[in-house]
Amino acid sequence: MNIEKIKEFIAIRNDLYETGVIGLDLHSDSVHVKKTLLVDTPDIQVEFLGDDLQYPFEVFTVCDGIKLFCIATNEEMAELFPQLSGYMIEDVDLSGSDLSGGEEHATA
Repeated sequence: MNIEKIKEFIAIRNDLYETGVIGLDLHSDSVHVKKTLLVDTPDIQVEFLGDDLQYPFEVFTVCDGIKLFCIATNEEMAELFPQLSGYMIEDVDLSGSDLSGGEEHATA
């Protein structure tokens, strides 16, 4: 184990946190960021995760093979990502349909 590399990683993680990075997934190269970092990002997409969740939407973009994403409520979608609001599914029962597994995507 290389403790010096781990210390470097922790220092970089702390710097990233101060700039809006909430978390890193080391296995999938995805980065959870604050919602405000994606507001004016071109080529953002939204995925409906399920209406039984507190945060039923994942808003994301892929930059140089790295997925940058945030999760959002219905209210946050309408406020921060109005360009995607026409794609949101509201008051629709998807149980038993082909879309019930979080397969709904939209792009802006």
